[in-house]
Amino acid sequence: MRKLFVILFILTGCLILLLNPKKTTEIILEPNPLIITLPNRLNVVATKMYSERPRDVQLLNKSYSYFENGKFYNSVTGLVSDNTKKIIDISSYQGTIDFSKVKEEVDGIILRIGFGTNLDSRLEEYITELKDKKIPYGIYLYSYAENKIEALNEAKFTEEIIKKYNLDPTLGVYYDIEEFYINGHKINITKDTYQKIIETYINYLEDYQVSVYTYSKLYKYKLNEETKKYVTWIAQYNYTFNYQETYNMWQYTNSGKIDGINTNVDINVMFVKE
Repeated sequence: MRKLFVILFILTGCLILLLNPKKTTEIILEPNPLIITLPNRLNVVATKMYSERPRDVQLLNKSYSYFENGKFYNSVTGLVSDNTKKIIDISSYQGTIDFSKVKEEVDGIILRIGFGTNLDSRLEEYITELKDKKIPYGIYLYSYAENKIEALNEAKFTEEIIKKYNLDPTLGVYYDIEEFYINGHKINITKDTYQKIIETYINYLEDYQVSVYTYSKLYKYKLNEETKKYVTWIAQYNYTFNYQETYNMWQYTNSGKIDGINTNVDINVMFVKE
């Protein structure tokens, strides 16, 4: 029965395409002031436009984002921002990377230096290539801190790595705050504890440009208003970013394709200040 339903669905989609091809292939590419998603601000017009597309059109013509001449577009809503940089973030999960090819596609890279107080296994390899190819970069540490003492240890570890490898993270230093598991058990951290963890890390590294990376769900439910101000880089995999606060960078996909990298990779849009 399920196979029959799938076949009927596919045939219905094909019939829609044949009978009304313009409806499913219409793409708005020209910048339109009415539908520009200003950086980090809810675009009511774009949201309305997207939601009003017939369901069959949404299914058959998925939206996607792309860069062109320093501008960031969405295939459905048009221009998102006209002054941006294409940034990827990488870790040992990306394996062997051809940085010469990557340099042709991106404006910069955010490199994981480690997790907790453990070094990323490809840090030395990657940082050597980044310096050699003169690719702008920033760094991030994935946190496993459960309290401010462990956060302090992570901050000291970060400082040690910066000094040991003579790092110059011009794109920033980021504290990666995510929910995590230990021995199969989810670690629950209160809002007040998150504030202590984050402020301990940032205050210790006050000589560097440090802020927080997280994703929209944790941001919304796990951080208090005082802590949210430290977040400048946030992930939400959607056609538009629908939070009102101010951010510098939006991670809009974790399944990007970059020439020179054999795995999927996170792609971010960095909003450049005038």
